[in-house]
Amino acid sequence: MRRSHIPTLSLLAASLFAIRDHLTGDDTDPPKLSEQEWEEKKRADLSKKTHEQLVTKQVELERDLQKARAKAAPEGSRVLTADEAKEYEALTALGASKDVRARLEKGDAAVVTLAGRERGDTLREVAEAAGYKLSVLTRLSEGLTFEIGAEVEKDGKKSKPVTVKYEDGKKTAPLDQYAKEHWSDFEGSLRADASAGGAGKQQQQEQRRVTTGGAGAPQTKTPADGLAAKRADTRYSM
Repeated sequence: MRRSHIPTLSLLAASLFAIRDHLTGDDTDPPKLSEQEWEEKKRADLSKKTHEQLVTKQVELERDLQKARAKAAPEGSRVLTADEAKEYEALTALGASKDVRARLEKGDAAVVTLAGRERGDTLREVAEAAGYKLSVLTRLSEGLTFEIGAEVEKDGKKSKPVTVKYEDGKKTAPLDQYAKEHWSDFEGSLRADASAGGAGKQQQQEQRRVTTGGAGAPQTKTPADGLAAKRADTRYSM
């Protein structure tokens, strides 16, 4: 009676071996064996066992399978490595994901604001060093970065050299050289002293028109002019 159950028990034990090895990853057989070769090898090994040995082995395998199923990750979940588990614990210690995201977004906004202020301070310093109008420089300098050097003195004048970085920082040039090559059309509006110079020139032109007797302007007379006018007047003729 016992002998008749041996083939069935052998087949069941072989199947349990396969399931357990698949779940636990404990497969010590050479990986080159095909599935059929592996089953034949297991059957040959189990056929040498007694009924009591097979029953004991089956009980052990079922217990191992229960433990393996308990440790197996549920469907749709992911098993973390030891390092990943540490990172996950560190992240969860920061708080809920929505709170962490809100703090990160707030931090990003603060960084943008700070970068804008630093950019404004840099442009202001560049405008002062180069004698440019800040408003015009701000519009022209989009995509450019600047490096301001230490103050130097030349011909009794103190100044700070400014270097322009452009094309994503791949190229550099002194500011005055870059301005001549790229901003020549804006030279008049870029220079802070351009408006003052234009007003002074216009004032000189107006003064010249007054002196030379421009239309509608009072003429400047000298004693010689008065004497010539008297000679031309017949009342003073002899």
